[in-house]
Amino acid sequence: MDDRFILCMQSAVILNFKHVFCLIEGYSAVDWESLIEDVHQWSSHKPAGVRSSNPNRFLFVEGIFVLECETLFQTFDVSIFLKLNYETMLERRLLRDYDPPDPPNYFKDYVWPAYCKSLESVSSRAGRTIFVECRGLSFEDMFRRVLGCIHDKLVIRD
Repeated sequence: MDDRFILCMQSAVILNFKHVFCLIEGYSAVDWESLIEDVHQWSSHKPAGVRSSNPNRFLFVEGIFVLECETLFQTFDVSIFLKLNYETMLERRLLRDYDPPDPPNYFKDYVWPAYCKSLESVSSRAGRTIFVECRGLSFEDMFRRVLGCIHDKLVIRD
C-alpha cells in the first residue's frame, strides 16, 4: 500500500512555522480510488495456467487503514487486524528508515493515535474481522498466527 500514498506535499502538515512534514498516518493520505481499482483489476483477472480445480489465489492488502475503507472491506474474503501494543509497534517502527525521518514525537503524537483510531473503527466489524493478538511476538510467530487464521478460514469455506 505504500505506493498508494498521495504525494507528500499534498498531505503536508505544518506543525509550526519551522517544521513541515508529511502526515501519512491518516486515512486521507491514501489514494483509495487507485488502490480499489488495482484490487478490482487483480480480482477480475484469471492468470493463464490456473486450473479451475485450484481456485485459491491470494492478494494481501496491508495497512492499518485498509479495513476502514468500506469498498475494499466488502471485497475481502478474510480480514485480519493485528493487535499490537505501544512498545512492539514503536520497536518495529524504529527498525525502518524513513525519508524524511520522523520528526521528534511523531510516533507518540501521530502514529500510535492513528493505530488506536483504526482499531476502534474496525472493532465495529468484529463479526467479519479476525483480530490477531501479536503483542510482543516475533515477526515469525506473528506470521504463523496470521497464516493459521487464513488456513482456518479456507478450511471453513471449503
